Amino acid sequence: MDIGLDTVNDAFRRFGINAKAEDLSAALGAYEVTPINLISAYTTFPNGGFRTTPVFITKVEDMHGKVLERNSSPKEKVCSPEVAYIMTSMLQSVVSSGTGGAARNNYSWQVAGKTGTSSDHRDAWFIGFNKQFTLGIWNGFDNNAAVSASAVCAPIWGTIMTKAIRLQNKGRTPRMDDPRYSFTMPSGITKRTINPTSGFVSDGGIEEYFIENNVPPAVADTLKFNFYPTRWGYRDELETQ
Repeated sequence: MDIGLDTVNDAFRRFGINAKAEDLSAALGAYEVTPINLISAYTTFPNGGFRTTPVFITKVEDMHGKVLERNSSPKEKVCSPEVAYIMTSMLQSVVSSGTGGAARNNYSWQVAGKTGTSSDHRDAWFIGFNKQFTLGIWNGFDNNAAVSASAVCAPIWGTIMTKAIRLQNKGRTPRMDDPRYSFTMPSGITKRTINPTSGFVSDGGIEEYFIENNVPPAVADTLKFNFYPTRWGYRDELETQ
């Protein structure tokens, strides 16, 4: 509500989402998108803020294996490397301690991702990525029958991604800390300990990452009304009292 629909639609456009937010239900994911558009949007995060447009033919070879033509995926800058890393860090938490934990089944490298379910469980999906690959799994029926839950997609993701990594390495299984599949923190990122309930910096709690000079402080109305303001950064009257 604070950022407004114009900002939401600008993000939709930059991330390649073919939808127009006309009401605040956009915050709940009420607008339909195709898997390929959403997967493309997710490529922004492991690519340091650049979104990759999918291509279906990467090269053409003759009968002897000689490459006749190559095709690369165009990239477009969507956000800063710092924003992309913050999103990656948050999505890592989804897999390490949230609904995407099953993505680690049969998978050993770093991963970040998000599960999703539509109304009445008609669609389920999981989109996950490491530094090298982004993969989306969708599950559903043509007749809109209900599926079990988004958890069904995450273990499929782990199996396919492991096979993709082994194929890239000619059948070998690379080390868990292989830098090709590990996220890199850009400059301009700082780590702080926060209170997991409030999200504000504290002496104890959990470690989280922030963009430098954008660490949210506790403000006056936090103590006065016993809640944490949604309008941090706007410097409205309550924040300055």
